[in-house]
Amino acid sequence: MTPPTPVQERVLVLCRAIPEESTKYGTVVCCAGLTDSGQFRRLYPVPFHPFRRGGGIPFRNKQWITASLQPPEARDKRAESRKIDMKSIVAGAKVDDDEVRKRIQLVLSNSLGEIKSKGATLGFIQPHLIDYEFEVVKDPTRPDQLKFDPDGQLAAGTTVRLPQESKYKFKCRNQSSCDCAYRPHEMIIKDWEVNELFRNVSEKTPPEYIAAKMRNRMFDSMLPRDLYFMMGTHSVYGNWLLVSILYLKKPDSKGSPLPLDDFLHGP
Repeated sequence: MTPPTPVQERVLVLCRAIPEESTKYGTVVCCAGLTDSGQFRRLYPVPFHPFRRGGGIPFRNKQWITASLQPPEARDKRAESRKIDMKSIVAGAKVDDDEVRKRIQLVLSNSLGEIKSKGATLGFIQPHLIDYEFEVVKDPTRPDQLKFDPDGQLAAGTTVRLPQESKYKFKCRNQSSCDCAYRPHEMIIKDWEVNELFRNVSEKTPPEYIAAKMRNRMFDSMLPRDLYFMMGTHSVYGNWLLVSILYLKKPDSKGSPLPLDDFLHGP
């Protein structure tokens, strides 16, 4: 069978999920975003080798990339999925919150139920946050959980995915077409920045105060933001996951944005 012809596409990256272990590819990150024509793209596999020179991810969230993409392996039936040629990536301009908002609102769904009804496996919603839950699975102060650059540049550390579990309880802004009208969604957060926020907080905070600080950063500080969730399905099980949090400065607010990047390096 003739292999599919790769297509050069321009994608605005809006998701970098927590690294996972793949038996075929090693440590990988699932990334996703929107093409310049507004189509969803799930980019996989993006290999991640944090302690190998040149083993990081050559782009950030809210950044345009151009890359050679082709249909995924046969087992991945999700229409938005594409296999990316890592050597073809050309990193482009980073964009501000207003541009991100404009792109998201063009494809924004009223609810998770609406995304499902379209037969899609990626989509954006605006959530109404109800609660945030946080759990440390094991002692966060162990020495093997040292900080490293989330882009994977050489730094001390041996653990990529940390033993924390963060979960949001929320409803969609428009609940008329969604099960959350009767029961709120409860979903584990798969956004990579939550993993790195926990790494930073656990280094600087006594264990008994970690949960409170995580809640402050992930719940209290999110309430005044213009908040969007990227929802996506699992490649094997098909269940829905919260894969990215876009916490934008509101158009009418004053002052500089306060993203999680600031949290990671702040007091």
